[in-house]
Amino acid sequence: MAGTNGSQQFITIETDLQAGAQYKYEVRKLEFLIAFLVFTIAACFFVELGYAKPDASEVLKGLFVPTLKGNGATGLAISLLGAMVMP
Repeated sequence: MAGTNGSQQFITIETDLQAGAQYKYEVRKLEFLIAFLVFTIAACFFVELGYAKPDASEVLKGLFVPTLKGNGATGLAISLLGAMVMP
């Protein structure tokens, strides 16, 4: 490292460490935000499940053997598929 002294190297290393720490801290905040949103959605789902009071055997059956019932069910399935694939 010709032409650099110890203090310049220290400043460069310190700046790199600070930038890395800020990046890591920002990523952690984003992870906590996403986790908070996912848990909020899960909590809302279970609250709504409590209001609806569905038959437990039907819920378990629907988890493993999906069916389409009623008018417009096929359109609903296609729109859900599009909402998941499009983003």
